[in-house]
Amino acid sequence: MFSLGDIDRDDVWPRLTEFEAQAATFRFSFGLDTLPEEPGILLVRGPRQYGKSTWLELMLRDTLEDFGPGSAYFLSGDDLTDDRDLEAQIAALIPLYRPDARVKRLFVDEISAVARWEQALK
Repeated sequence: MFSLGDIDRDDVWPRLTEFEAQAATFRFSFGLDTLPEEPGILLVRGPRQYGKSTWLELMLRDTLEDFGPGSAYFLSGDDLTDDRDLEAQIAALIPLYRPDARVKRLFVDEISAVARWEQALK
């Protein structure tokens, strides 16, 4: 769906749908109102239930809206078994990125749930 730009559906953004339906919302930025366009790795850490996953979903949606289909993808660390699985999933996503995308971002939620995740990113 992210490759095709099919992102204008509430079921794609469950956290954002719930977040935006609230009468009052908490403004979080984690010091990153906009993400850099240069290559690199950003790690966002914080207490449980602080809004990191919702923020990540916001950044994913913003990236797809700003840079188009095939510019960003998402992995859930809860669905990955270990560093080899993470590395394999990343390798499988690489050909899906649009070659002419100005930025190419991969958002991984709950990466600390993946055993030896640091090795896969290294």
